[in-house]
Amino acid sequence: MLTSLIAHPKGVVFGELKKMCALTDGNLSRHLQVLDEAGLIAIEKGYDHNRPQTICRITAQGRRRYLDYLKVLEQVVQDAAGAAKAGVANAGAAKAGAAKPDAAKAGAARAACVSMPVSLACAYIERTNTA
Repeated sequence: MLTSLIAHPKGVVFGELKKMCALTDGNLSRHLQVLDEAGLIAIEKGYDHNRPQTICRITAQGRRRYLDYLKVLEQVVQDAAGAAKAGVANAGAAKAGAAKPDAAKAGAARAACVSMPVSLACAYIERTNTA
């Protein structure tokens, strides 16, 4: 959802965002409510040709947090690639009797955040930045 909003700095109409994200009205509304409460997006309600219209925009804070999230994902990809390489190397070493399973575990631990929704990932980033 934030990916769609970051690509449209002027905002996206609710109906278009719904199509982009393939969500129901209720699901999208709940996601938007959580992101709005966190200050990551702004929701503007108005009218277009006498019809109600809701426009969603990413805020400056939302843009910063999303870019931080992307940095975490880049690190996860790097860790996963390193773990895969280490796994290949360790597989050869295991045959020789000198496996190092901890390298693969370290990369796998960070890989857990790949499946997190963005709102949870933002909370993860916030916790790790304050720890």
